[in-house]
Amino acid sequence: MKLSRMLLLLPFVLAGGAFAQTGPITSITISLPANPDANTANWGSVTNGTPPFGIRAAARTVGEGRLDPAIANSRILMIVRNTTDKAKVCGLYTGATAPAAIFGASVKEWSAKSITALLGRDCTLPPGDYQLSVQFFSGKGIALSEERTRDFTILKKRRLP
Repeated sequence: MKLSRMLLLLPFVLAGGAFAQTGPITSITISLPANPDANTANWGSVTNGTPPFGIRAAARTVGEGRLDPAIANSRILMIVRNTTDKAKVCGLYTGATAPAAIFGASVKEWSAKSITALLGRDCTLPPGDYQLSVQFFSGKGIALSEERTRDFTILKKRRLP
């Protein structure tokens, strides 16, 4: 009797497992200094030949290495939140209005000025603790990835004597 109940539930368990798989964007990596410049317009500046800020995302491929069709019109949403109350403090877009991600291969990288444009506007952040959030959405605003975050701190500027 227990076996028949288990067999009856098997299709539901398998279907649930299929929906639990990762979305079409399988990983997001954020590189940001622990104490970036307070002005987000400067985040794209190259220091010592290396951009201080980068985002790397990998997309799922289907059959023969083709990109998952779900990412064809994907958008990348990047916002800055206050860590105290998680309120958005910088970022103009929503999941439905964010800039196009334009994946041409299974891995896409953003660096320097291309990243600062993802906020939609420049912000000067007061000293405090913040969280940078990156997430991918479909053209209709449906999440295609988990949200990835990176904590950072804007330090008070020291006054020179």
